[in-house]
Amino acid sequence: MNMSKVNGSFPTGLDALLQRDARAKQYYSALPSYVQDLVHRGGERIQTQAELERYAGNILEGLSK
Repeated sequence: MNMSKVNGSFPTGLDALLQRDARAKQYYSALPSYVQDLVHRGGERIQTQAELERYAGNILEGLSK
């Protein structure tokens, strides 16, 4: 697995997931930009596509209330 350095260190959390998982990257890219921004801000703990989908879903649900 080739993980490129981001800002001088190896990516973690969401950044690492998006580098290694094309399906997760495709899902993330399909989200509205404002949701991407919110997901990225809290993305340090996101490790799997399921976690990404749950996190983004919670954001979308919260915004629709």
